[in-house]
Parts: sequence; structure tokens; C-alpha cells
Amino acid sequence: MFLSGVLKWLGVAILIVIGLSFCFPPDISDEEKYVYYVVDPGEQDLAFYWKDDTGALLKTFTNLKSLVESRNRELVFAVNGGMFTSDYAPKGLYIENGELLHALDRKKGKGNFYLKPNGVFYIDDKKRPHICQTTEFKYNKHIAYATQSGPMLLIDGKIHPAFKQNSTNLNIRNGV
Repeated sequence: MFLSGVLKWLGVAILIVIGLSFCFPPDISDEEKYVYYVVDPGEQDLAFYWKDDTGALLKTFTNLKSLVESRNRELVFAVNGGMFTSDYAPKGLYIENGELLHALDRKKGKGNFYLKPNGVFYIDDKKRPHICQTTEFKYNKHIAYATQSGPMLLIDGKIHPAFKQNSTNLNIRNGV
């Protein structure tokens, strides 16, 4: 059980690393760049943020940092998560502080989000991380935070089959 939790958090860290690869100066010549941050849910708080206390969209890490600091907290690490519509609403499921703010999207469609399988990353009220395919997700009152995104980058420990060399799906990505 403990090892499973550690492996999930390691997966979170690796995917965050990929998303932050643009933070490197342009003169770094390595073909692959990774930045990661390991979160110990027993020691650190992991939270999702969409809007500030007035309902205004955060949009930037600077705004997020200001919000967190206004609550006498410290922002240690941040990454964009989930997918959003053109008006910055979450695409698919979004739960923040136990409140369901956007419903799960099980529709069929085009684009990254709908490339199956897509999935849900959530944290329960005991600070345990979970990752599941959208088709397997079951809402319950013990979910503190959740975001739906697609496609899943890893499926049962294997890279999604759509991510092949020269594929339109092979892009720089971040994820959980």
C-alpha cells in the first residue's frame, strides 16, 4: 500500500518535470530535460486552485503565489494541471476542497482530451493520491481534489500507444 502511494507520487513528479522542461535556459543541449518535485502527502499539502477568493481566475503563477501567501502559506511548487476550455473553465471533472465545481466528461470527441483512455487524478480526504481511467472513476464524498485530463500518458505502466515517433500526439507534456 505504501509503495503504491510512493509510486503514484513518483509518477506525479515525473509528469510535472516534463511540463516544466521549458524552465531550462535555451543553451542546454540535452535532448531530454526533466524537472520534478516529489511530494510527500503525509508531510506536505497538495492543493488545486482555479479562482481566487473573489471568484476571479488566477491565470498566472504570480497570482497563485499571492493568493497562497495571503492565506499565510508558502507556495513551494506549482504546475498547470488538467485541461481548460477557451474561457478557462476546467475541461471535465474538477473538485477543489471537496466541492464539485465541474462534472466528469464521459463524452466522445476530438482532440487530446478525448484520446482514450483519459483519466482522473484525485486526492482523498486522507491525502492519498489516486489515478484511474475516466471509465473507472466513481465520485464519493471523500474526494478532496480532482482533475480530469486526457489522454493518460501511462496506462498500466506503459506509455500510451498513440505517442509514437512522428505522431501528432507526440508533444512535450506534463501530467500525473
